[in-house]
Amino acid sequence: MTPDQRGGAAATGGLTERLRQTTQGHSYAHVARVTGCNSETVRRYLNGGTPSVEFIAAVAAQFHVSADWLLLGRGPRRPTAATSQSQAPPEAVAGVFGAGPVQVRSADAHVRTA
Repeated sequence: MTPDQRGGAAATGGLTERLRQTTQGHSYAHVARVTGCNSETVRRYLNGGTPSVEFIAAVAAQFHVSADWLLLGRGPRRPTAATSQSQAPPEAVAGVFGAGPVQVRSADAHVRTA
């Protein structure tokens, strides 16, 4: 099991680094605009704050990165046809955020926590 799969600070640190890599070269305002978040919220997330599931899903969709790679650091960074849907089991996602079960409602990454 990798640190990202265990959850906690190690997972958030890895996630923060992957969020920074993904949004590199874009302003907080741009990331906020494409994800539907406030730019101050984006700044907080990119500086180590725990991001919302909705933000993670929006970043994965808008920046065309694999949700598995973004959340857990596994698999290819860019989704392929075979990995366009997240392969992350709900319990792995919940472990990252310390939340309860997560339900993925559709292939376009709309996510709700139970």
